[in-house]
Amino acid sequence: MDFQRTDGQAASMADGQMTLEQIDEKVLHETFRTLTRAECRVLQWIVHGKTDGEIAIIVGCAWRTVTTHVSRILSKLEVESRHAATILVIRVVICGEPFSG
Repeated sequence: MDFQRTDGQAASMADGQMTLEQIDEKVLHETFRTLTRAECRVLQWIVHGKTDGEIAIIVGCAWRTVTTHVSRILSKLEVESRHAATILVIRVVICGEPFSG
């Protein structure tokens, strides 16, 4: 899998400047390149603790579309739960750990 950060992201994270609130669709798409932009939008809200129904309202799509995105996100990130996906995002984006899946 291709999980990379830009040099600016790596420097920001090394300085401890990246926070959970700063994790957005763009950061996720640049970090987890196998995810589509739509999946990154959904992952952003998963990380922020939103339910599928809440995410559907926020991004303006059907609940079923969100559940499909969640399923694909979990598969692409090679994790089994939303909680595990959130932990992976924190470890890779905030802590700067490489993905070794």
